[in-house]
Amino acid sequence: GNDTAEKAKVIAAAGNLVLLALGGVIAVVTVGLSMSRHRQEREAAERDRQRLIDDQARERARQREVDAQRRIDTERALRERFVTTVKLLSDPAPVNRQAALFALGALADDWDAFGKPDEVQVCIEVLTAYLRAPRTDDMLVPLTQEEHDQLEPAKRRDAQRTIAHEVSVKQAGYTVIRNHLADDAAPHWR
Repeated sequence: GNDTAEKAKVIAAAGNLVLLALGGVIAVVTVGLSMSRHRQEREAAERDRQRLIDDQARERARQREVDAQRRIDTERALRERFVTTVKLLSDPAPVNRQAALFALGALADDWDAFGKPDEVQVCIEVLTAYLRAPRTDDMLVPLTQEEHDQLEPAKRRDAQRTIAHEVSVKQAGYTVIRNHLADDAAPHWR
């Protein structure tokens, strides 16, 4: 009897030891699996984070390309406007020359907004060159016969008045300049 009770105790203790060992093995395996899964999740999160960084870098590069192309297109359009405007300065219709002078002022403002002060200066120089240019015969009021007869030949041209339409054209140019030199002008032509 005593042997049976002793065997039962040993078997029970061995059973508890096996159960304890099995529980320990299960715990170690569970912790190992959990750590492995955690490492995989961390690696997946790191890959996602790197993918996001790469996507953001590609988007920034694409945006720089778009901005550069937009700048090229804008500059091309401004140059085309300049050519068209300068051609208008030689148009026979005074109203078109007048419009060209106002357009030069607006174009200078656009070049200023675009950050190209040298191009602003080109517009100003073309505008002022037009205003300084000598009057052509079609811009002059003919002298009356009496005026013609009274003046020495060398003084006749200077005595001729500018036709009203051309006076309006020149006034438009001076208005553009005056407006850009006013204290509150923006942009200001210093």
